[in-house]
Amino acid sequence: MIVWARLAAPGTLVLSLAACSEDKKETSAPVRPVLWTTVVLQNPGATTFAGTIEPQLTANLGFQALGRIVSRDVNLGDIVVKGQKLAELDDVSADLALKIADSDLISARAQQTNALATAQRQESLLERKAVAESDVDTARQARDSADAAVLKAQANVDKAREQLGYTILTATFDGVVTDVSAEVGQTVSPGMVVLTIAEPNLRDAVVDVPDGLDEAFKPGAAFAVAMQANRTVSATGKVREVAPDADPTTRTRRIKIGLENPPVNMRLGTLITATLASTGSAAIYLPRSAILEKDGKVFATNHAWDEVAAIGRLTPPAAGWNYLEECAAAEQRGCVEAHDVQLGIERVLSGESEHFVKVYPCAFGGFHHWFQLSVSQAPADSGGTAIVVHTDITALQHDSLTGLANRQLIEPQLDLVIAEGARRKIVAGLMMIDLDLFKTVNDQSGHLAGDKVLIDVANRLRGCVRKTDLAARFGGDEFVVIFGPTAASSDVEAAAARIFAVLNVPYFLDGEALNVGASAGVALFPADSTTVEGLLEQADRAMYAAKRQGRGRLHKVDLIPVDNEPA
Repeated sequence: MIVWARLAAPGTLVLSLAACSEDKKETSAPVRPVLWTTVVLQNPGATTFAGTIEPQLTANLGFQALGRIVSRDVNLGDIVVKGQKLAELDDVSADLALKIADSDLISARAQQTNALATAQRQESLLERKAVAESDVDTARQARDSADAAVLKAQANVDKAREQLGYTILTATFDGVVTDVSAEVGQTVSPGMVVLTIAEPNLRDAVVDVPDGLDEAFKPGAAFAVAMQANRTVSATGKVREVAPDADPTTRTRRIKIGLENPPVNMRLGTLITATLASTGSAAIYLPRSAILEKDGKVFATNHAWDEVAAIGRLTPPAAGWNYLEECAAAEQRGCVEAHDVQLGIERVLSGESEHFVKVYPCAFGGFHHWFQLSVSQAPADSGGTAIVVHTDITALQHDSLTGLANRQLIEPQLDLVIAEGARRKIVAGLMMIDLDLFKTVNDQSGHLAGDKVLIDVANRLRGCVRKTDLAARFGGDEFVVIFGPTAASSDVEAAAARIFAVLNVPYFLDGEALNVGASAGVALFPADSTTVEGLLEQADRAMYAAKRQGRGRLHKVDLIPVDNEPA
């Protein structure tokens, strides 16, 4: 369905319909620009979220005794049954302790037998008045002490036998091994997680929902769940658990959807999409839009624009409000994106450019959002009127674990930086970062420990990047920093060296230092490349050259190492 509409006044939408009757031809003022968009009926609950299949029941298994692992009988993905031996500790010490306890028990029983015989003999002699009463009492006390010694020795045997049993790790229920956290030869402390098993038949679809939207997802709400790789493989489920608090970094809540008879192909770890079943009336949703006149004044806005402006505490976008003046004021307040936005709008209004797009961060309502600003000429207009549309792309542009920008934002932002650098004839840069020995942390301490390291890296990057720079997670244990245009290449190199030094400060987990560092490569615009693809390739090449030369290094494209010590 296509709606032809003219925004005649702020917050109003007027439909233009052809009249059936003939009117007199009159000279009229020039027709104001008309904004149209193709709209469809949408259900407010028909929102899709990406997630994974996870088990409802898991168990972290570990030994109850200190020792060195001498065998592990299962690997990741193996099926296990209740009572099956999974791993074993070196039992030499425990076995010796059991043998000592057994010998102590034998000795105690022999002493008990001797004490019992002595007491009986003394009692017999007392009947014949051949011994004193005190001698009998002493014999009886020795017998009681011997009895107690036997009980103590028996308890020590039971304890030693139990400790020997602690050297064998067994499955507590039928399941599948989902994580291996310790290897053969590793010394583990009591309670340290060695293996994780899960019950594979009870499965959840787990998704993260932006804070605020979770209100629609109450326990019992129905979802349709489909595999991303093959959407014909699907299942239904109901929300069984909603996280009580939002994640402080990503401002999302975790929702667990209990699946009803899921197909076999929906294995643990499978990537899925979950869609809330239709629960309300269909509606039409319009993007946040405004129309600007040639001097930058706002001619009209729609209701969605007014709402986001009110939340963001912006100047109310009433008729006559000047967008360009607001951009200039925002630049004075330190908003680095405002200058680019102002220039982009001016080029569209002058007819120099037909379209302008800018992705930028914005904090409002207590949360951090990413918006895409799109500016285009009004239809049938060669300059003089522009249509501005703001689209909230927060859910698409941030990494759910670290809260940094994700890979989808890197190329558009790098493209803008290159364009600005070329226009101003100045330098920009790109830094590729790869964590050293990160896999060892995952293998030895588990994936939760690895996630903590990644979050720590993200927090360090936030703390040392400049306002003109962008830190992002490229994927896995790789990160990217895009350096905004600056006067000299030495500025980029100095900023990269500071970041590199911060990332190589020791990492700690539960008070224990981790053997993790970083290698990095830096590429400069325009010296090393003038394209997005070229800068990514050159920075990646420099990074891997640093890793080949021993890790813990920072290289430029020309492979000249930068000092590994903080300036």
